[in-house]
Amino acid sequence: MVYPHNGMIKAAMRGKSDLVQKDGLNYLIPEWKRFVTDYSGKEDLMDEWLNSLDGRMIIDQILALLPTSERKWVEEQLSPIDNLFRSMSFETNECVWGASNEKSNGYNRASHWYYYRINEQLLQSEPGKYSRKTAQ
Repeated sequence: MVYPHNGMIKAAMRGKSDLVQKDGLNYLIPEWKRFVTDYSGKEDLMDEWLNSLDGRMIIDQILALLPTSERKWVEEQLSPIDNLFRSMSFETNECVWGASNEKSNGYNRASHWYYYRINEQLLQSEPGKYSRKTAQ
C-alpha cells in the first residue's frame, strides 16, 4: 500500500463501497487519477462525473484524519491530479449536485471546489442547468 490506511480510516469508511473500505486512498487516488486522465464522457456523463467527484470528497474526508506530515505528503501527490482536473473543467455558478444537496450536505466552494466544476461536454449535455462562473 502506498497511502496510509489505518484502523481509524477503515472505521470512518464504514458504509462506503467495499473497495473504499478495504483500500481507502489506495483505491480512491488511482481512481481519481484515472477519471481525470481518461474521462471519455461518452456515456453516463453526469453519473460518472458525480461519482468521481464523490470519490474526491471521500479523499478529503480521509485527509482530515491523517497526521499533518502524512496529509501533506498525500496532498503533494494529489496536487498534479487536481491541477489537471482544473485545467479540463471550469467553475460553475451552481453546485453540480444541485442547491438542495448543496445545502443539506454543507457543500461550499472553498472546501468542496470540485463540486463547482464541469467541462464543456457536460455543459452541452445539460442545457440551461449550469452556467459558467463569471469573474467577480
